[in-house]
Formats: sequence, C-alpha cells, structure tokens
Amino acid sequence: MREALFFTADKVATRLKLIEPLIYRRKHLLDGFKYKALAGPGSKVNNDDFQEGGSWTRVDPFSYWGSWNQDYVLVTDFHIPEAWPEEGSYALYLPLGVSGDVFNHPEALAYIDDRIQGSVDRYHHELALSPHLQDGQSHQLRLQGWTGWPAWPPDRAAKTQLFMRDCAVVEVDPPTHELHRLASAALDNISQLQDGDPAKHALLAALDRCFKALDTRDPLPSHSFYTSVAGALHGLKQDIGQAGAPQSRKLAGIGHAHIDIAYLWTVDQARQKAGRTFANALRLMARNPDYRFSQSQPQLYQFLEQDFPELNAAIDCHVAAEQWEVLSGMWVEADVNLAGGESLVRQLLLGQSYAQQRFGDKHT
Repeated sequence: MREALFFTADKVATRLKLIEPLIYRRKHLLDGFKYKALAGPGSKVNNDDFQEGGSWTRVDPFSYWGSWNQDYVLVTDFHIPEAWPEEGSYALYLPLGVSGDVFNHPEALAYIDDRIQGSVDRYHHELALSPHLQDGQSHQLRLQGWTGWPAWPPDRAAKTQLFMRDCAVVEVDPPTHELHRLASAALDNISQLQDGDPAKHALLAALDRCFKALDTRDPLPSHSFYTSVAGALHGLKQDIGQAGAPQSRKLAGIGHAHIDIAYLWTVDQARQKAGRTFANALRLMARNPDYRFSQSQPQLYQFLEQDFPELNAAIDCHVAAEQWEVLSGMWVEADVNLAGGESLVRQLLLGQSYAQQRFGDKHT
C-alpha cells in the first residue's frame, strides 16, 4: 500500500517522539531528595522526621538510589518560579526510576504540604499542581512508597538500583499535550485496523497532514512551533471525524482497577496500593467532572477506612454524587477454582452486607 511504501506510520511515530519533550514549555529542576528506608508499608512519617541529620540519604538527579522490595520516603521542597505566567498550567514531573513490566519500578503516594495528591508510578510521572500553589512560597513534596522488584521472578540478591532522572516543576502546554495524546491514540488505532480498511488509510493521511502542518524546524522548542500547534490540532480533529462513517453504537468507558490483595506482594503492600490507586481516581474526578470510576472488593474499602480516612471521606462524597460506582459481589475477587461452595457463599454474604450497611442503595 502507498502508506507502507512511504513509511508513513514510522515517520509519525518518530515525530511523536520529537514533540513529546515539547509538551513542557519550561522546566525548573528540583534540587534533589532526602531519602529514608522505612520499616514497612504502613510506617508513619511526620514532619519532625524531616529535620536535618538522622538517617537521611541525599538522592540527586541522575543518580542511583534505594534497594529492591524496600519501603521508603523521599522528601524535597519545590516552588513555581515567580517569573512564570500566572495563567500557566503547572505540574511536577517525577521520573523516579526504571519503568518496566510487573513491578520493576517505584511507586509512591504523593503528599504536598502533608495532603494527599495522587500516585507516582510507571504510568503517572506527571502530577498536576493546583493554581493556589503559585504563591511564590516553598512547598513540601513527600513521596512515600515501595521500590518494587528488580525483575520477575524476583531476584532478591540483585545489586542493581533505581536511577533517578531529572525531576522538575514543569509548565505544561495543553494544546501540545492534547495533540500528542490524540495523535498517539490514532496511531495505536491504525495498528489494529486491517490494511483493506479505508479508515486506516484516512487516519494515516490525517496524521501525515497534521505533522506537516507543525513547524518542527531547529532549534526546538520555538515560538513558531507552539504557534503552529493550534492549526495542526484543529485539522487532525476534523480529519479524524471524517476518517470513516460513524458506527451506530454508543460506548461508555468507566475506570476500574483490579487490585490483587495478596499475589506478587504482601497484604500490607496491597493496602498501600489501594490508597495510591484510589487517590489517582479521585484526582481524575476533580479534573474531569464527567469521569466515572467503579470499584469492587469491600475488603479494600475497609482497608481505606483504617489507613486513609481522608480518601475514604472523599470516596463517600463521590458515591453520593453517583460519580463513584460501588460493585459489591464478593468480599474479595476470589479464586473460584480453589474455594469451596460454603466459602463462596460467605464471600457474597459478607461483601454485599458490608456494601449495604455503608453505601445503602448506592451499591450494585
């Protein structure tokens, strides 16, 4: 086919890599972190622990840190530079270590000024900042989490460490961010379509026109690049809308997280994972009012009551607003291959009884 002959998909993929760093107009690098190994997943940390001295180790950008299967806390201060525009969109960019499959990457629950903000992990390197933080003041960032495994199956004797990259406060350019996200989704869809599908070639042509409309001349980033983004994004949206006839189907996408209570980690790690996952769901709801999330396993809700009362209260509010959907079949998502009939009946009884008592008619 013509598109294959001219390597259109390969060229688009290369252009996506080119513009990805340009999502951030400005970067203000963090100085580094103070690091401390913790005794376990539920270890409590308070502000008195952050004073100078003690058992803290410094972790600078582009350095190795931590050890595998280790609970930890990282602490630093940050501020949004006063010279940056007041109307800007700002975030923390936090590439803490190797991003890979299974659990060979760090995860952490992020606190700003001792308030939960969301999770930092292999899928979430960017943590949006509230406008009220652009006050010229220094704010504390605390990351409390788990380093993960070096590989799977885990090698407990592994000597490798995580590699800290250039964490920073960043100014996000929303149009470039949207363009990159939309073009990436279109390219991913193209890879799933058959060569004979006209929509595939219409999408390829749309992406080709989009990137030809971008001013990617050196040096980058440049004012002319950002000026060209709006037109390229508008054209891409129009072309995608005309790539194929709309189907007579209505799809609804609802967020969900399958969390193993005890599988590749301990139960204590699952409790922390629930906090990180639900914090991210709540953060998405705050930024996107029409976002919906569904969660089963009453056991996780009970853990949250005990471990993260702040998140627990927020979930109750979103349940009442019908933005958070409570699924209450079994107490946990059980392995029905191993459990007996009596066990399964009690799973259903306990799970649905808890949901009825806590959420009333707001559960399904």
